[in-house]
Amino acid sequence: MSATEAVTEEVTEGFSTQLTGFDAIATYGYELTYYVGLVLGIVLFLHGIKKLTLYAKNPNDPRNSLGSVLAVMIGASLLFGLQSSINMAVSTVNSSTTGHCFVNEETGNSINKHDAECFDASNSEITKDMRDLIEEKGTGQSLEIFNKKAATFFKIMQLVGLVYFVKAIFLLKSAAEGTGNTTYGQILTMLIASSLVIDMPNTMQMLISTAKEITAL
Repeated sequence: MSATEAVTEEVTEGFSTQLTGFDAIATYGYELTYYVGLVLGIVLFLHGIKKLTLYAKNPNDPRNSLGSVLAVMIGASLLFGLQSSINMAVSTVNSSTTGHCFVNEETGNSINKHDAECFDASNSEITKDMRDLIEEKGTGQSLEIFNKKAATFFKIMQLVGLVYFVKAIFLLKSAAEGTGNTTYGQILTMLIASSLVIDMPNTMQMLISTAKEITAL
């Protein structure tokens, strides 16, 4: 085999191991959104510095008040430490002790820097009924397909949640300047909702546990 053929085969094998379909959309979309969030954090930081400079020149302009500068800087800090921000929001909203986790199926590793317990459809309580039904009527292959589709579904939800989480933080700029119809209440609501979606497995587990407690009364 020539050197050219060897390189071609290696490249082909590399492409063949890449993610496809919704797994690829979820994983690459999550990573892209994360880096976009970091860029937006830089934008907010620079904008905050500009507003602080304008405040020094004209302290009477409400759009450049110290309060609005502080809100923009907080938004920049949240985007700079996006993974920590997500973990903090998820732990606060869901009272989760496991934290937030997103697994890249191509590498088998969590994209997040936090060592959180990741969702596993093969032993999760929220998929137990479906697993039992498939095991009763289906095959091992059917169960494997179901577990994979369940994991992909939750990854898509995490991607959607992350997009709105980043958007909510960036909207602090509009709220701080009083432009548009954005309010701090709307931003807080969006942050809570997106946190619940990002941590969808724990959110569903919490709902199931609550429903069981209510029916047991």
